[in-house]
Amino acid sequence: MFAKLTRQFVMVVCGVGLGLSATTSFAQASLAKQATPKDARIWAGKIHQNYPFAALRDNAQGSVRLVVSVDPEGRVSKCFVTQSSGHEALDKAACDGMVQFAMFDPARDEMGRPVAGSYATVITYRFKTQPPVPAGPTPPAITI
Repeated sequence: MFAKLTRQFVMVVCGVGLGLSATTSFAQASLAKQATPKDARIWAGKIHQNYPFAALRDNAQGSVRLVVSVDPEGRVSKCFVTQSSGHEALDKAACDGMVQFAMFDPARDEMGRPVAGSYATVITYRFKTQPPVPAGPTPPAITI
């Protein structure tokens, strides 16, 4: 009878072990996540501060849709324009800015280890005020 109880005890322990293993596996699966921006306000501001001169000269504004590859350290390793703004200088500046300034918390696998990932975003270039009016005759002063 002692041997019979011992076998039952061992079986129960193995069953609990399998249950814990399954639970641990489930918890580990929840550690997987996509790359997420880190300090986006800061690097987005830097990207917009570097408005390309050619685009300013042409009074060009627009939105660039892009996807970046994020390495396991959280840095952008590649940038792909998925929808152009219609102005090559804006497209190039958006990708160059993402590579130079953007930082991410990297994607993580099911074990929580940093892995390569990707992130899609839109960068919009627009003037805060209307572009300067070309030089011409000065309008008359209005006196009230």
